[in-house]
Amino acid sequence: MSIEPTLFWSVGGGVVAILVGLVVCVVWLSRRLKRLERQHTVLMTDVEGGNLESLLEQHLASLQAAQATLADQGAQIAALASRAETAFRHVGLVRYNPFADGGGDFSFALALADDHGDGVVLCSLYARTGARIYCKALAAWEATYALTDEEQEAIAAARQQARTR
Repeated sequence: MSIEPTLFWSVGGGVVAILVGLVVCVVWLSRRLKRLERQHTVLMTDVEGGNLESLLEQHLASLQAAQATLADQGAQIAALASRAETAFRHVGLVRYNPFADGGGDFSFALALADDHGDGVVLCSLYARTGARIYCKALAAWEATYALTDEEQEAIAAARQQARTR
């Protein structure tokens, strides 16, 4: 039994082509493996025990701690926002001279109110002989006592400030 030379060279050429292809694949896979090993080394830097499971556990623990902190801060922000509604955040100040015969703008009307318009209006009347201070309560931007023009102006300024926030 004899093999024809063309068949031998054809089969041999095919085998050589397959071997060359396999060598190319091995070289490519070797380079890819080295690149993956470098990436693995970078990932495992600063990890105790040097394994991926340890790294993931550390990241999961820090993520859970961050989520707990975030939830706590959210509750604190909600509490502060609730308290801020009742804090005096809106201020209106009017300085004036109640006496035409002299002096300066040493008298004032000061409105202090929260987000609901609840608060106080302080009025100080300054004269050469002394100063008098009056206080009137505010509820929903309205006073229970009669207001002077300056006090109404101070309330209007505080209310305008509330609208712009």
